[in-house]
Amino acid sequence: MKKILLLFVASTFAIGGAFAQIWNAKATAPATPKLIPDAQFSEKLNKVTPEKMSGLNGFTREGEDEVDYLKYMTYMPGDAEGAYIMNFHALFNGFPQTGKMAVGTVYDHRMVNSFAGNVITELNYWIGPGFSSLKYCIWDAMTQELLWSKNGGLTSGGAEGKSVTVGCDYEVEVNRPIIVGYEFTFKDATVKLPIFDNGTVPMGFVVDMTQLGATNGFANLGSQLGVTFYVECLTEGPKSHPVNDVEVGQMFSSRAHAGGEYSSTIGITNWGKAPIYSITYSYFDGEKEVTSTVDNEAGIPFLGKANMPYKATAPTVGGRYDVSLKIKSINGEEDGFAGYTITDYDGTVYDFKDNEASAGILSITKSAVRKVVVEEFTGMWCGWCPSGIVAMDKIEQAYPNDVAVICAHVGDSQSYDAMVDQSYAELSFGVGQYPSALLNRYTLLDPYYGTGNGIEKDVEAMRASACEARMGIASELSDDGKSVNVTAIVEPMMDLDVKDYSLTYVLTEDGVTGYEQTNYFAKEYGEISVDELPEDLKFLATAGPKYKPTFNDVSRLITGVGGIEGSFDNKVFTAGKKVMHNYTITLPSSIANIDNVSVTAILFDATSGEIVTAEKALIGESVFSTGLENVVVNNNVKISAEGGAIQVSGANGEVQVYTAAGQLVSNVSVNGTVSVPVFGAKGTYVVRVVTAEGVTVKKVML
Repeated sequence: MKKILLLFVASTFAIGGAFAQIWNAKATAPATPKLIPDAQFSEKLNKVTPEKMSGLNGFTREGEDEVDYLKYMTYMPGDAEGAYIMNFHALFNGFPQTGKMAVGTVYDHRMVNSFAGNVITELNYWIGPGFSSLKYCIWDAMTQELLWSKNGGLTSGGAEGKSVTVGCDYEVEVNRPIIVGYEFTFKDATVKLPIFDNGTVPMGFVVDMTQLGATNGFANLGSQLGVTFYVECLTEGPKSHPVNDVEVGQMFSSRAHAGGEYSSTIGITNWGKAPIYSITYSYFDGEKEVTSTVDNEAGIPFLGKANMPYKATAPTVGGRYDVSLKIKSINGEEDGFAGYTITDYDGTVYDFKDNEASAGILSITKSAVRKVVVEEFTGMWCGWCPSGIVAMDKIEQAYPNDVAVICAHVGDSQSYDAMVDQSYAELSFGVGQYPSALLNRYTLLDPYYGTGNGIEKDVEAMRASACEARMGIASELSDDGKSVNVTAIVEPMMDLDVKDYSLTYVLTEDGVTGYEQTNYFAKEYGEISVDELPEDLKFLATAGPKYKPTFNDVSRLITGVGGIEGSFDNKVFTAGKKVMHNYTITLPSSIANIDNVSVTAILFDATSGEIVTAEKALIGESVFSTGLENVVVNNNVKISAEGGAIQVSGANGEVQVYTAAGQLVSNVSVNGTVSVPVFGAKGTYVVRVVTAEGVTVKKVML
């Protein structure tokens, strides 16, 4: 049995492929409330700095009896130190000055089943200024039927807001998730709502968005904003939070060298009364079951979150294996809430186990050098984003051949960022805070500091990880200048199931100028002194609150956030055999200078959503990863198609002709000029001319 340290952290970093998915009711959890998808309002959403909340001292539970403390049905810890107010008019573009709205938080099956049979006797709220016609409410989260309400009168929260305690008599029911919140009217006043910094609650902040054009019901904004609505429910009855109860989060797939050791983490949450000092778990690594114990001397408190690390050895035989993990005990005792079985409204039966998780491991027998894709999420409106601009330039200089940087601007292009790429919105609006960066769709981190010691360290670690394929890319601008023809080449290092992979392409532009960047590092803001800044950020202190940098790697288009469906239909991935993928991309009107545009070909692991590797090159250039041919643009080599044959001139070497599907149809020598017949078969062909100087690739049509 191994013993390793349980690390108490604010959040988990590994995110896997689920990150790219817009919130979906059925995909998120069993019998999840049918809320409006966040994406409906993403364009209207601003990012604002919350203000400290006043009037909360009356809610602190510090020093209360532990048993009473457990009677609170809430997502908040025992004091109010993390509570803030959120200015809704600043948060949303075009939010009306008068109207009605409703807000709350969802208590899901875990919560209501822990308290089923108890009566909610008190509701603790914070009421903002300018509120009137208050109604305190409990809704059925599945149907949004009003289950309980109490009128709060016409009294507002005054100039600064106030705490309110409301008597209640609602009995918590088994398998009936609820929304607890209030309705109110606002007029000629800024709407300020109470929130709590707990972004891991899936539906912690839900808002009736009819004021913004929703047809009906609540929208889930908690996941986007990283917050939970501030409300507490004091209950009476026999039920409470269990003594020992840990929930394991998503377990993420890994890739490793065959027979080599690898490590990963899984996020956990303590939903139990007792602090967690140790967890014993078992996992199956594809060949055998292993039991380990992790420790945390400080103890993880109620609602505390941690990353639980684990180490394993990859199977010696290459291939994909399932890895499963199960919590055996907490502090040496049984988990008091291991899950539940429920029947959804449509009759679907869900068996939910919150102390189990599974993922996969790809054991790689031969590895290529891995290209790291850094997708940075930024905006001209984002005052802390200048640090990301500096960091992206720095890592490109440090790893000129091993990093593909993509800077996706987020926001409303009509109002505050003209470089927004809406094709990236599905991914970029789910980040939660800006600037942020994704490394190969696996790790979410700060684009400057990384996970703590600078993003360069994280890039280096990702670059050194096992990689089952290497890539190349060639592209050519169409004759009319309206599209670009791209050829990606994938060479697997081992036999792979082609169904596990997909491709996408991203257009990025360098040298974009003329736009102002908000800069909170400027001395005018007074947020941070120049002495506190790292050396390469000190210039930002005197750059002004708005400055005009050169924007590089600006995303202009992604052909599919999660990959192009059927990328490798009718193809086979065999070790050492190159597979070609041809694609035509229509150029977007947002491009300012086509000479500064690059194409990045990205290879996805379709089972996990992780980026395997990539290759990036300017339009018209051809590049291959380390270990493949030295591909160059040779202007002396001329390739054309005429008379049912492919004509090659200016070359001394070998000509290879492939179909669009990657099938080799001709391989001939050339010394000067050669005509390669394809026997009148019309279609698209990829021509590779191999010479001593390198390889020239061009797509032609017959």
